[in-house]
Amino acid sequence: MEYTFLNIHQQLIQKKQLDSLLRHELERQRQAIDTSVRKIISDLRSYSLLDVWYPKLTESCVMKFLTSSIYKRENRQVFESPTKLPFPTNKTLRLNNFLKYIPDHLDIILKCIHQYFQSSIKSEEINYIPTETTISFFASSTFPALFGYNWCIEEGKNYIDALLKLIEMTFNQYGKSFLNSNFRNSYLRELIRQFFHASGIQRFLQLSLSTDIALLLADERLNRVDEGTIAYIEILLIYVERINRAFISSMPKMPPLIKHFFSESFRFACENCPKDSMEPYQLIEFLFFDLMISPALLNPKLFALIPETSISTRSPHLTMLTKIFRWKLLPIAIPDKYKAIQNNKNYNSINVFYIIKQLTSFKDDLEGIYGNMIMEVTDTQHHLILMSANDVQFLAHIINETLDKVSCKDSTKEKIRGYAKIETELNLENDELLDFWYSSYRELPVIDRENDAIELVIPIVGQHEPVSIDPKISKTISHLINYLQGIQPNMAEPVGLYQFLQNQRELAEKNMSSEWITKTEAIESKLQRLNMPEEEVLEAVRATITERLDNSASEFATSFKHQECLDDLKRMSKSISKLNEQLLPIIHQSVLRVFFNSHKDIHDFLKKHTSSLSSNNQQWVEFFKPITQNLQEYGESLNLDANHQMRLVRQLHSALVSEIPFKEFQESNQNCQQLDEKLNSAYKGIIENFKEDKYSKTLMQLFTSPGCFESAIEVLRNGTKYGAPLEKLAKINESMVILQDIYLFEAGEGCPGDDFLPMFIFALLNARLPSLASMKLYIEHFLISVSEKIKILDSKEKYVMTTFMSAAEHILSFVSSQ
Repeated sequence: MEYTFLNIHQQLIQKKQLDSLLRHELERQRQAIDTSVRKIISDLRSYSLLDVWYPKLTESCVMKFLTSSIYKRENRQVFESPTKLPFPTNKTLRLNNFLKYIPDHLDIILKCIHQYFQSSIKSEEINYIPTETTISFFASSTFPALFGYNWCIEEGKNYIDALLKLIEMTFNQYGKSFLNSNFRNSYLRELIRQFFHASGIQRFLQLSLSTDIALLLADERLNRVDEGTIAYIEILLIYVERINRAFISSMPKMPPLIKHFFSESFRFACENCPKDSMEPYQLIEFLFFDLMISPALLNPKLFALIPETSISTRSPHLTMLTKIFRWKLLPIAIPDKYKAIQNNKNYNSINVFYIIKQLTSFKDDLEGIYGNMIMEVTDTQHHLILMSANDVQFLAHIINETLDKVSCKDSTKEKIRGYAKIETELNLENDELLDFWYSSYRELPVIDRENDAIELVIPIVGQHEPVSIDPKISKTISHLINYLQGIQPNMAEPVGLYQFLQNQRELAEKNMSSEWITKTEAIESKLQRLNMPEEEVLEAVRATITERLDNSASEFATSFKHQECLDDLKRMSKSISKLNEQLLPIIHQSVLRVFFNSHKDIHDFLKKHTSSLSSNNQQWVEFFKPITQNLQEYGESLNLDANHQMRLVRQLHSALVSEIPFKEFQESNQNCQQLDEKLNSAYKGIIENFKEDKYSKTLMQLFTSPGCFESAIEVLRNGTKYGAPLEKLAKINESMVILQDIYLFEAGEGCPGDDFLPMFIFALLNARLPSLASMKLYIEHFLISVSEKIKILDSKEKYVMTTFMSAAEHILSFVSSQ
């Protein structure tokens, strides 16, 4: 291809525009990455600190929580660096030096930590710690803050390595046995539990437990049998066996860092226990069941295993589930009166050892966000840590209390003791958390992994032979390129390079532009000294453009890697934000219980008028509305914002409606019961008639493969069996999300409204809900009636409710006229 000067000049202008575009895009992405990393760490810190309160939050302590430093920290300033803290410069410099020095002697610091929490001083009261115990603050704040709250894989690995060293010290202290009760009840419980939370175990638990726990809590058979009988245990065994299968099927969704922790713990145990000992397996059993599963079963709301508006779920049934798992691991522990369960089919189907084998054999790459990759693509040399001055003072306090008991060189002790003097210099007076960001230049560990290369794999820049430019002329060519990129091409009268320069000089003289006269004469002079034909000069310019386009390709690749990292960070951030959001109902339920304690007449009225409240729509509204107003006024007195207020009302609604059994509601509305009976006998014919109508090509393809709807149908069938209207609505929404994903996979695009309603009707028909008419009226009566007067639903929930009501109405129309 022949290149004219005009063509090359246009390329230079576009290359300049491309450089500007890439520069601004890379800067935008880098800022977004920094913002996302900060949000992830900040949200993880909030979650960990709040997790100190949530497991024990009740009506007796909710007021204390709402005035606590941890609750109020959300609205407080986070200082941009240690130097921005409200202390004199000499103190902030020493604080900075303390943090800079810690990583170099982490092994010694860990020994101090172990000494402190194994001694009696762990129970001391410290005025600058905002939790009831020192270990809860250390586990939720000080310790995870040192490792960036697991925001990246490398920090997670550092976190795990530190935990393993503490496990080793505790193991050695207590007779080198993982069965020792002192080992199992040590400070490690709280550290490991918080590690699981910071590593994202909640999603795995939700996948494994949420469906069966909800069904178990609503299983009326458990209320009809004595809890001390074999019949009772046999019902629970059905759920234990199902949960066991769910653990196995959900194992791929367990966060890789947690799998790595299990496999490394097992490796350590195998290296330090006698050959053929069962203790390595018993350690994994302890970590998995005692520290991960039991807390979730005993407090499902804490792990968002059930809808947010579900009423209190502490149940002896859930406690018994944990016992049955232990019996399977240790049959000798089964009480004599339950020995017969060893012949039970479900009991024998439980394969706990397979789960443990899966946990101990993890050898895959650690998937997730890599800090080294983030630093490479953003060209930064540091990574962020978020902690508080309270953490610094407490860590220094731990060191000062225990350093003399730790074995290390005297010179090293003196250095550490010198840095730990920051404890007395800070001298915090109260438990207000002074959070700040710290840029750590400590190198993150290098973890070998595939696909680390940053390269452009799509052909934005064409393939070409290697470019070589004579270094003797490259500087002049670069000056010429910079000159031409400052001038627009002459499209009207295209000329050659030398004529173009002559025209530009004459134009500059005419306009009396001394700047452009000087620039043009300088370029002409440089080209004259080269003494090259114009064609060779243009060829050198074109070769330089090609070389620089290769550099642009590298920048494109970097930009794509930026976006890949940013997308990963946003997904992680969304997941963590959701965790924090899912825990809010625990606050609201506690506040609601306090409210009910001072308004005992509410429940009294509800019990006396259950029948009329179930049949008289207006009476229900008149009952609910003033209670809502009183609750909102109470919430305002606690300084709860509008978001909290709406959630309080939702909790109130579910708490009240849940006290009206669905069967009693059906008995008060027998017309619906009769309609349900008609529908149940007509489902098969309705489905056949429905499929005969004309639908889009995508829907017709989907309807011929009903198996793809199974997961959505199962959610509808099981999820709507229990709970008040808001819980039913949450499960209906869950099924709709699944249907949207099914359509997206089939069609390659989102489902339009014209297709979604018939697709949902198809799923609802195949779910064959036995009480669809009653459920429709139940939602209308208790929810729609009050949602028109009180803000209780968000826009998405209104759409879900409208879609469900339309679908149910359509289905019921087939039998309502009969």
